[in-house]
Amino acid sequence: MADTGDLKSPDFGHAGSSPALATTRNEEREDNVEYSNKDIQRLYDKYNPNKIKSGDRVRVKIGYSYSARVVGLELDMKNQKVHAHLRLLDNTKRHPIKVDVSDCYPMGVLYPGHHSNG
Repeated sequence: MADTGDLKSPDFGHAGSSPALATTRNEEREDNVEYSNKDIQRLYDKYNPNKIKSGDRVRVKIGYSYSARVVGLELDMKNQKVHAHLRLLDNTKRHPIKVDVSDCYPMGVLYPGHHSNG
């Protein structure tokens, strides 16, 4: 057997080494910022100009138009957007189910009393 004590082992925790085995260390990351719930809510309000909420029926306009129901919202802080996860009202056609919430427009109420509208 050959002695490998003199050979350098690869350090997979740093850039330039194998990205498949790289690990992220919190103390090395500069973008590790803590946000309060109030700050997160302000960002949702800022990036959601049409005040879309989960459960709303919307008309999505992305060059063409289709109807869907919002099943969830996701804040993307890197790209400064809120994404809407959709359930299509017409499942026979193929449309995107994750879109920027600013492309969604409310269609009207589902029933009186929905989201405090009557």
